[in-house]
Amino acid sequence: MRKAAQASYRPPSAILHVHTHGGRGRPGFSRVDLDSAASFVPGFAETAPRMPHGLLVLSNDSVHGLLWAGPDRPAFPINSFKRISAPIRADWSDK
Repeated sequence: MRKAAQASYRPPSAILHVHTHGGRGRPGFSRVDLDSAASFVPGFAETAPRMPHGLLVLSNDSVHGLLWAGPDRPAFPINSFKRISAPIRADWSDK
């Protein structure tokens, strides 16, 4: 998470914590997901305070997301996703 926070500093960028629950259909956030987000999403806002930050959870064929527009504002659902095909990078290290 530290690398993501550093990368979002300049230029200011949104940080989304992404993970999968597998399966099929629209996934949902578990209580653990939401409780964890309450502790780490505010830290994202410290790095890039003017950007939204949030969570994405993937299934094998769908996605669900929440964004926070500020540390003192409630989360709102991401209602639309656009798939843009591109090669998947297997190595995310800096090169």
